[in-house]
Amino acid sequence: MDLEELRVLLAVAESGSVLGASARLKVTRTTLRRRLESLEARVGAPLVFRGPSGAALTEAGEVVARHARTILDESAALLASARETGATAGGLLRVLLPVGLPPHALVLLHSALRAAHPRLSVEARYAEDPVGTTLTEVDLVFHFGDRLATGPWITRVVHPMTERLLASPGYLAARGTPRTPADLDGHDLLVWRRPGADARALPTLDGGAMPIAPTVVATDVHLLHTLAAAGSGLAFVPDGRIPDPTLPPDALVPVLPDHVGRDCPLRMVVPQPLARAPKVRTVLEQLARFLGAG
Repeated sequence: MDLEELRVLLAVAESGSVLGASARLKVTRTTLRRRLESLEARVGAPLVFRGPSGAALTEAGEVVARHARTILDESAALLASARETGATAGGLLRVLLPVGLPPHALVLLHSALRAAHPRLSVEARYAEDPVGTTLTEVDLVFHFGDRLATGPWITRVVHPMTERLLASPGYLAARGTPRTPADLDGHDLLVWRRPGADARALPTLDGGAMPIAPTVVATDVHLLHTLAAAGSGLAFVPDGRIPDPTLPPDALVPVLPDHVGRDCPLRMVVPQPLARAPKVRTVLEQLARFLGAG
């Protein structure tokens, strides 16, 4: 299948018109229509409906477009991997991160990457549910939990983490330390909204769940950590036990560790063709050093 034809279809879908797609791809409308007609001939069905208000994909067009982006991304990853074989890490590394990763950890990791590989630059984007979004124009994805990306992606755990309750000693001194799950009634609960999970149900180690009424629900793990350290309540968040230099030692202590919690590893997802590329390998190496030191 011709990649330029697929690019034309996606450009029409995203711009909503042949004229807009022509401008986006910097090709003439005649060239664009010829490529689109060639793709429709290959498929054997109309892919675009042209109306007075613009252009839209037909049902067949939607099916082709759904896979076209993956095909284009795979081809780009394959070329990048081949181009970088045997080379030192360099170029642009496009990373998708979950909201709320501790900033201090990212600063230290970026500093280590730059020191070891000054030709490598990073473009970072954030998402509340990284693997739940369309994974396009990205080289690495980090996310919490056990969900797996669909498609030709390789997934690996980069750091074990556990969702658990944390609180500041000051909060516990003022409000009391819960000894059983029933003691949580009346406490201020600050809960991370895990993608695909109910933030109003606290998981227990026996595989069950207990209903709760959180004071705060947020997708930002770091915000909840900060609120808990300030004495605002008990935070139920992923915890990797990585020291935070912005907080004093033991600023947060576990609460009900034998009753409440679940595994929530930090995972890295990479397109299969890029798995052995130097820029990906170097991130894995720096992560191993950083987390080992932590």
